[in-house]
Amino acid sequence: MKKIWKLWCMSLGEKASDDSHEADMVAIMRTIVVLVNFFTCFFIISGVLRPVSYTHLRAHETVLDIVC
Repeated sequence: MKKIWKLWCMSLGEKASDDSHEADMVAIMRTIVVLVNFFTCFFIISGVLRPVSYTHLRAHETVLDIVC
């Protein structure tokens, strides 16, 4: 399992620190970013999330939303 983790960390990019614990924490954060992007793309492609038009957003504005 350590070998797989090491390969995954190397695939995420340059080692963030000489301290192994700190480098692992950075790799975990990078993994979270990768997973969020993956799942977002998956939901967009599957049609669960749909882009909303600017006109649609403006239709829900109220007087309180207007900034002078």
